Amino acid sequence: PTAYKAAVDKCTAFFGKTLSDCKGLKQATLMHCQKLSDIRAAAPQGHGDAALDLSRHNVRFAIRILRNALAHNNVFDLPCTGGDQIAKLTFFSKSGWGADAASAPGWFVLVIDVAQFKEFLHEWFALLAPADSMFAAAEAYAHDGTSPAPAKRAPRKKSK
Repeated sequence: PTAYKAAVDKCTAFFGKTLSDCKGLKQATLMHCQKLSDIRAAAPQGHGDAALDLSRHNVRFAIRILRNALAHNNVFDLPCTGGDQIAKLTFFSKSGWGADAASAPGWFVLVIDVAQFKEFLHEWFALLAPADSMFAAAEAYAHDGTSPAPAKRAPRKKSK
C-alpha cells in the first residue's frame, strides 16, 4: 500500500539523519566513557574518554541510547547553575551493541539540553501525525482487504 511505503520512507529518512542535521540533537553532546563511575563527572564537562562526532552518528543510534537508557533507568539530570531547574538530561547505554559491537567496552552517553530534547521529541512524534504516518500505514494495511478481519466475539450470555 502507498501509505505504508510513504511512512517507511519517511521514517527511514528521519532515522538515517545525522545527529548534526537533526532538529533538537544538533547541540547534543555524544561521548563514550569506559567506566560507569565516570559518567556523572564527564556529563557536565561534556567529554568522557572519547568524544563522538555528531556528524558520524545517526538518529537511530541516538534512539537506541535513549531506549536502552530509559529501559534500564540510566538517566539523570544536570541542574542549572542555581540548581532549581533542570538544564540538561543525560542518557547512557552500555556500548557494544548493533553496528558498534566491536567498539570499546563501556558506555555511550548522550547529554541533551531540556529545550532541545523537547524539540527533538516534537520532530520525532511529528512522524505519527500526518496522513502518511506509521499509524496511517497500519490503518491502511488493516483495512485494505489483504489482512484478516478481526475475529468476531460470540454474544455474551445474559446472567440471571
